[in-house]
Amino acid sequence: MTRNKLAMFRRALSAMLLGLTAVASRATDLTLSSWIDSVKVSGDFRLRFENFHYRQNVIDRNRERYRLRLGLELPMPNGFTFKSRFATGGTEQVSTNQTLGALSNPETFAVDRAFLEWKAPSIVKLSGGRMAQPLWTQYSSDILWDDDFNPEGLAENLESPVVGPVKFFANGLQMVLSENAKTNRDSFLFTEQVGAEIRLPLESRLKIGLANHNWVHVSTTGVTPSATDISGLGEGAVQDGNRRYNSANTSGLLNHFRVNELTAQLSFWVMRLPVALQGTYIRNVGALETFSPKYNTGFQHGVIVGKAAAKNSFEAAYFVKNVAADATVAAVADSDFGDNGGTNRKGRIYWVAYNPQDFLQFKVKFFTTQMRDTNAGAYSKGGPTITGGTSSGTPKDVNRLQIDASVKF
Repeated sequence: MTRNKLAMFRRALSAMLLGLTAVASRATDLTLSSWIDSVKVSGDFRLRFENFHYRQNVIDRNRERYRLRLGLELPMPNGFTFKSRFATGGTEQVSTNQTLGALSNPETFAVDRAFLEWKAPSIVKLSGGRMAQPLWTQYSSDILWDDDFNPEGLAENLESPVVGPVKFFANGLQMVLSENAKTNRDSFLFTEQVGAEIRLPLESRLKIGLANHNWVHVSTTGVTPSATDISGLGEGAVQDGNRRYNSANTSGLLNHFRVNELTAQLSFWVMRLPVALQGTYIRNVGALETFSPKYNTGFQHGVIVGKAAAKNSFEAAYFVKNVAADATVAAVADSDFGDNGGTNRKGRIYWVAYNPQDFLQFKVKFFTTQMRDTNAGAYSKGGPTITGGTSSGTPKDVNRLQIDASVKF
């Protein structure tokens, strides 16, 4: 370093130190918003071992993963709240897991949620941004929605006061799916959901929800390839199941999707043990008549006994799932059912969980799945195929085991 450069560096360092001294001397004059006092910080960390056992001539797979999520909630005046969450993963719309490996390369930590929420007294809530799922969902709803999926757009929630034994609710979601620079065919999802919760004797509850999910401009049907982007919705993870423009996993969806949903839960107590019976049925009433069969229905139902939350609590569950290829949009459905999630699968789900402490949980979950319709692509207009779910023409029937240890803070 030359003498001139050394002198300049010393002068800059002296100026910086003088500035810090001045700030420190006036620290008592600095004030922070009173909102800071009410900031809520939360998070969770999960370790997972996962095994895939294929029932055909496919090599089994093991992997170790982790998930870290950090949330921030900032209440503001007049009913406004800003909520955000950062999470590992960062490259898929349906997963915040990070697979260990790559010689411990640094991992991605991305914005998982960032939205503004406004609540009117007691009954109305409006949200905008990349938000938590605003619709009423339960475990059986993962036939439609992966638990890690966070919609981007606007949402409205309305909940009535209790009228006798009944409380009504209505939810709306207007989600931006994809902005297409090549045409004016931007893709959206418009959802309306209505329902009610009914109080029954012996502290039991019945909750029912009806919804319509209208996926606009997600199909390439009737649009020439030169006039539209047929590379799909820009999703980070292209999941198995839906019929697409051609055999490429990244090509655009071929069918239309206007999905009706019925979801219900009956919750009650057996002795001191909570029990929840759940079920979801879906039907894609927008499926095109050119497909025969349409493969446009699906269901998931089962039972959860207990609730692993407080210290020394446990739960056990059993579910049956059967979802056809074009019953719903595969890209946002459960990513764990099968080797690559999505649709065109049937099988069973089991799990047990135990909390030795309020903040600590151990869980073992097991999926046994098989491809539902191996010939569904043969009925597609123009001969496109069902993407994924096969290896060299052989369906991937797979058993999937997950062993988790997680903490909340």
